[in-house]
Amino acid sequence: MHTNPDFAAETNFGKVIASGFHLLAICQKLMIEENPMAIIVGLGLDEVRFLNPGRPGDRLTVEIEAISKRESKSRPGAGIVSHSLRLLNQHGETVLTYKGAGMIEKRESITG
Repeated sequence: MHTNPDFAAETNFGKVIASGFHLLAICQKLMIEENPMAIIVGLGLDEVRFLNPGRPGDRLTVEIEAISKRESKSRPGAGIVSHSLRLLNQHGETVLTYKGAGMIEKRESITG
């Protein structure tokens, strides 16, 4: 159902759809493009939900919300940021959601 149109036509989806792991990879790419951070390491994903299929030709966007942040106990100069993410298609439908955390290099904020 991910690469074979004939097989996909026989599934509940009726057409080729992206795999969940492919959609997660797209989320990572879009997240980095939208929020250029100095990510040291990803710490994990929770509550991953595949809500609607991603299809060839979809225009996908991400919405990211910071949930919490704190100083890293193990690495000076770094912080732990938790976030929630939604992947949306061009129709505004939520394709997937998850909560994640990562260790981020601390930087001085620029104001002005």
